[in-house]
Amino acid sequence: MSPASDRAEWLSGLVGKPYKAGAGGPDAYDCYGLATAIEARLFGVQMPPRNGPPSIYRGWRRVDAPGDGALVMMDNGHGRHVGVFLAAERGVIHALENVGVVFDDLAMPPLRGFALKFWKFSAR
Repeated sequence: MSPASDRAEWLSGLVGKPYKAGAGGPDAYDCYGLATAIEARLFGVQMPPRNGPPSIYRGWRRVDAPGDGALVMMDNGHGRHVGVFLAAERGVIHALENVGVVFDDLAMPPLRGFALKFWKFSAR
């Protein structure tokens, strides 16, 4: 298999997994646990621990347009949420409470009612 087909197969296996608060896989995920798993496996980026001090987010920069592996920070006025932008797939994979892991096409604004901000890791 090619790296692209391995990626596609792994990602398609995530969609439909159940949501569970605090879960990081492989059987269930919350939004942060899913983002952490994807960043590590596909992009080699170690996400900071949940609810850490702001200093642990060094290296993450806000960007105007998403690139492959960008974190997608979402806010709908009721809470914050995170997903990962996948360039080849042109969308965002994320885990929603009461829904599970979903993939949403970025071309369908607004993405489930969320305002979107993009962040990319760049080690300097």
